[in-house]
Amino acid sequence: MTVLKHRPRALVLCCLMATTTAIAESPASQLVTGEFWSATLNRGQQVRLKFNADGTIDVRALFAPRLTWTATDDGLCLTGGPGGTMCATLFPTETGFIGLDGETLILRLDR
Repeated sequence: MTVLKHRPRALVLCCLMATTTAIAESPASQLVTGEFWSATLNRGQQVRLKFNADGTIDVRALFAPRLTWTATDDGLCLTGGPGGTMCATLFPTETGFIGLDGETLILRLDR
């Protein structure tokens, strides 16, 4: 019976570790630093974004939309604002990241 008591905890721990590993392997995991990023969005809008571990984003802009983010295998998806949901593959640059949707630049993040 002792073995059965510990299996549910082991299963939960296994699932949590798998989720954490998937997010940690995503380039988006490097965005959660507690600091704001200078961001240029696909329409040239300049904003400051702070990516929080809970999936929320603090936005500093004249008209600040409510945004959330989700890590993907190769980048992230941003949800909210006038554009709805947009997903980008992240590529590192000397000063941060660029986010591409196919070959289209939709996001630039700089320190």
